[in-house]
Amino acid sequence: MTRAGYFCVYLLSLSLLGAMVPGCIALGLSREGTIVPVEQPAMETRDRALLQFNKATELLVEARNPQSGEIDIAKLDEAISAYKEAEKLNPTDTETQKQLGIVYEFFKKDEKTAYVYYRKYVALGGSDQVIVAAVEELAEKFEPAKDDGSGE
Repeated sequence: MTRAGYFCVYLLSLSLLGAMVPGCIALGLSREGTIVPVEQPAMETRDRALLQFNKATELLVEARNPQSGEIDIAKLDEAISAYKEAEKLNPTDTETQKQLGIVYEFFKKDEKTAYVYYRKYVALGGSDQVIVAAVEELAEKFEPAKDDGSGE
């Protein structure tokens, strides 16, 4: 499967995951039987990062018009900002690094920035073979050839 085909399957799986794990406030019943918001402790940083990741994924899905294939640049930039916020909250999350790489490679057509995020993904222990292969392929474009000292 090509990286582009892989990306489509991956994006679909993320949108389905987002539908199963929605970010919502907790509700409860008052003594009178009415529905009221429930007081919750402050969210963990990881939880906030996950909410940002899910928000970014939803924005990314919304950014692409399914009929025309055109991209809404404002929504795309909003999605990138949300992914970067998720990265700031949880810098060791491999999925955020991977998704940022995919967004830059396929939506922004910026392979150099994609390469930076893919390298972070692999450095953090990400093992998706499609991304590992992308790192190797893009390294040939963006890393200077190492001099082996042979003088040739």
